[in-house]
Amino acid sequence: MKRFFLIILAACLSFTGCGNHETEETFAETDEAEKTVLEFYTWQDEKNYMTKVVNAFMEDHPDIVVNPHFIPSSEYGQTISVLHNIGGGTIDLFAESKPSASAADVKRNYVMDITELFDAGGEKARGYAEMMESLKINGKVYMIPYRKSTWAVYYNKTIFDEAGIPYPEGEWTWEDYTELARKLTKEEDGRRIYGSISFETGSMWWRTPVRTAGIENRMTEEGLEMYKKAAWWNYQMAYEYRAQPAFTELTDVSSYDYVSRFLRGDIAMIYCGDWCMEIIAQQMKARKMDFEYDVAPLPGPVNSEKYMPVTSAVLQVSARSEHPKEALMLAEYISGEKGAEILAENGILPAWDTEPIREILRNNIYAPEHIQCFWDYDKAVYTFPNEEMDEALEIVNRYVGQYFLKEISLDTAFENIRSILRERKLIAENEK
Repeated sequence: MKRFFLIILAACLSFTGCGNHETEETFAETDEAEKTVLEFYTWQDEKNYMTKVVNAFMEDHPDIVVNPHFIPSSEYGQTISVLHNIGGGTIDLFAESKPSASAADVKRNYVMDITELFDAGGEKARGYAEMMESLKINGKVYMIPYRKSTWAVYYNKTIFDEAGIPYPEGEWTWEDYTELARKLTKEEDGRRIYGSISFETGSMWWRTPVRTAGIENRMTEEGLEMYKKAAWWNYQMAYEYRAQPAFTELTDVSSYDYVSRFLRGDIAMIYCGDWCMEIIAQQMKARKMDFEYDVAPLPGPVNSEKYMPVTSAVLQVSARSEHPKEALMLAEYISGEKGAEILAENGILPAWDTEPIREILRNNIYAPEHIQCFWDYDKAVYTFPNEEMDEALEIVNRYVGQYFLKEISLDTAFENIRSILRERKLIAENEK
């Protein structure tokens, strides 16, 4: 049945207009037969700004035509799989939202090794050199970062003002965050306003406090205990303190829209990545809203060093590409200075991190006052392209989700987690 579905999807991809994905029209004044044509795949969410980047690239490279395909996130992985396994279409360059997905792509032979084509330590990579090192697999280059995701606490200034509570700023801990969230939680005209956010149980964002302690790329016994504490903290916030919505209430898709809940004034604080800035800006434009918010640094662990979790969206040259040199040129353009300028103008944090790019971000009309929280940090923990860690986290999340829904106890959840991790050899004794 699955094979039959993939064949149908492959046939669908081979015909223009089939399916929900969007392909931008390209405009060429000269004979297209004389040009190199590239097929570029990314998510539908990126259409607004990625169309601008692609058009700028074609203006600078008139001998290349780029056909961008914007695929709904729910269909993206399947589409990439079909293109590489069954065919039915051409693919030259494609994006991935996290390095672990890239590691899986490399394992499946979807991605070209560009080590010899791309100078990872050269001028073209100077804006993201440190991040580039964290993305190599066995010393080889398979991906180039174009977006960098870091985190902050978004807060509703009006709720703080009404409560007479100072805005959070400077260094603080998760204990401070807990206390503040409890103070901000209140009942108003039969409606509960929560101090903090709960995400749906399929999300892994509940582990953010663990990431700020530097636990990210390897599952260890010590790390597992920290995940257990983070799970208990979220449960306590939801059910004991009632400072964030109960997970049992997040039962439909509309409840997953944490930004809308934040903009409605239902939530005083949410911890989220930089991408929330762009979502907030888009919703404020669409609704013509006057919404007062700002960002504060992520809290850190008590009596321990704080790390900023840093993840990157990456570009990969397809192993099926007949134009790898030109596909790499497009990837370098998107991830380089010119592409970064366009991303920054649209409120997106690019991997290319220089002072001129930061200034563009600061000057965005929808930028929060303290946008520098996204890059003003001392220590970073980068997400590596580690497929085993992704598998381990999926196991952790499955049972933690059941715990959040009150289906099993905390101890039972982690007994099951530990047993499966050991059985699959996905856990080590110490962090190294």
